[in-house]
This record gives sequence, C-alpha cells and structure tokens, in this order.
Amino acid sequence: MSRKRRQPGHKPASRSTPLPDVSEWQPRTDASESLAQSFRRRCLYVDKRLRIRVAEEKAANLDSFDSGVGVEEIFRDELRQLLPQRYAITTGVIADRYGHTAGHCDVVIFNEMWFPAVKAPAARDSRRPHLPIEGVYGVIEVKQALNARTLDDAMEKLVVCNRLHRPPTPRDRITENRETGACTHFISNPLFSAIFAVDVSPRSNFQELIVRFFEINKLLKRREMVHALVSLNHGYVMWGFFNGKEGRAAMFSAEDLTLPIFPAFIRVEQDNSPLYPFIMNLNTHLYRSVLGAEDIVANYGELAAPSPTGRPKDEMWQIWPDDELLSFFEQPCRHDNDMCAHPHVD
Repeated sequence: MSRKRRQPGHKPASRSTPLPDVSEWQPRTDASESLAQSFRRRCLYVDKRLRIRVAEEKAANLDSFDSGVGVEEIFRDELRQLLPQRYAITTGVIADRYGHTAGHCDVVIFNEMWFPAVKAPAARDSRRPHLPIEGVYGVIEVKQALNARTLDDAMEKLVVCNRLHRPPTPRDRITENRETGACTHFISNPLFSAIFAVDVSPRSNFQELIVRFFEINKLLKRREMVHALVSLNHGYVMWGFFNGKEGRAAMFSAEDLTLPIFPAFIRVEQDNSPLYPFIMNLNTHLYRSVLGAEDIVANYGELAAPSPTGRPKDEMWQIWPDDELLSFFEQPCRHDNDMCAHPHVD
C-alpha cells in the first residue's frame, strides 16, 4: 500500500482550526469602481488648485490680463502632478541643429534622460536653457486670458516650433537608440502642441476663437498644425478623424496623416473639467512617442564625431581578435545567414 509523501516540515491542520474558505478572497468591486474614477477626480482637484493659485497671482498682478510668468510656473508645477516622472516639465529656448530657434517657450515636455541641453542654464532655476528640438515631446503656450491677439501669438510660437528642423523617427523604432526597421511613412515623434488658457477675455467669445483656431490651422501643413486648444472655463478642442468604422483622436503619427481631420469640441459641464480629456490625450501622445537620439551631440557641435582617418601601415600597431572570439563567430547563428551580422569569418 503506497503512502502519500509529505512535504518536509508539513503537519496536518488541527481539526479545531478549519482552513479558510479561499473562494471568498475576492477583489472588492466598490474599490475598483472608485479607482476607475480616481484619475478623473485627481484632474478635478488640479483644476481647482489651478484656479485658486491663478486667482491669487492675478490679484497681485496689476496687468492682470496678460500672460504672466507666475501663471506659467503654476501650470508647469501642476502638470508635473499628472504626467509620469520620466517626462521633464521645463521651460526654455527650443532650437534645431542649423541654429534656428523658436525662442522661449512656456512649457516644454523634454527628455532629459537621452538628450543634453545645447546650452545649459546659468543657474538651476534659470528660464533660458537651450533645448534641442529632437528631445522635445511637446510644447504648450500658457495664457491667463484668451483673445484673438493672444491666440495668434500662441499659434505663431507653436507653428514656428513645428517648422524647426526635426528629423522624423520611423514608426518601427522601439526606443530612443534602437529600431527594428526603416519605414518612414508613419512617424513616432510628432511634436505635441497646445494652447492652454485659464479663461477668455471679457470681450471675446470662445466659439469665435475656436473658429479662428480652425481657420489658422487650415492654412498650415498637417505636421505644422497645433494639436489642442484648452480653456478651463469653456472647454477643450482637439482633432479627430473617421477611419471608416469609428471616430478616433488624431495623433498626427499614423493613419490620420492620410485622412481628413476635424475639430472636436468637449464642452465644460457641471462637475467636470476640460483638463481631464486634455491630460488623457497628452498622456496617450507621450505613450506613443519615441524620439531619436543618435548623433545628437555631434549634430549640435562644431565638428563631427571623431573617427579614425587612416590605418597604420606597420602591422605591429594592429591588435587582432583572439582565437576564442573568432571561434565564437564561426559557430552557426540562430538567424538565417542573410539576417546575421557576421555570417562568415575568414
């Protein structure tokens, strides 16, 4: 008669202490329902903080209907609470490798992990570092109060940013320094651009400003267009397209590049905020974006990256690979020969 093997140290459970009913160990549905709304509520809290902080800044600012530095700083500070920490929220001058610049930008979403500043700021809190356009995910112009003039000023700044030389990275790129193919029809690094305003000037109408926003964008090439217009007190304007089956948000990177796009207006309703759909769209754009960091230092330097210009004639100055390494390359590769980087070693 065979016996069941016991695991080392295992003792039968006491009859007086029955095992728990593990089928009752289930996730709480009420918690999951509340978590589903947690990010939306977080955006609502940020919306309220923005309004309070801007109101305080406005009360202390005699020229209250201009775009103040304080409002820009407040927006950057609050935006950091809603984006992953891998994206640096900063300000500075954006430039390309040919020396062209868009000037100082209010909010720059930058990749500090892969891209150095072209010109470092004079101090840690300086507002004028020079940043390469290749390392920028997005640019946002901030206004206290929106009207035709401030709208045009913001549009001009963002269009100039889009017109800087920014080599497209292929859709097959998997990280900032790696790619799997060379397809350049769809791109991975569209520059996100937006205008963010707290309110609209008393003599202006937001619907009329939306029409002006559309008409200016209609004059631009697709990759020069401004992606979004936001007013906390009125709503959020983005771009959409219809792919034959359903309406989707335009990301300016894939199939929407070849199809007509149209403005989509999300109106402010009671107990809601345009900040939430705006941040959702911005996070989606950042999630899909992969920049290209190769040769960034050489492209912004005076000289090309150093490389050998010749080879020594005397073999005594050459070091050959060792036999162990050569034997490694002589082993069959798991890829076909046309895919192997070293298909044959002489």
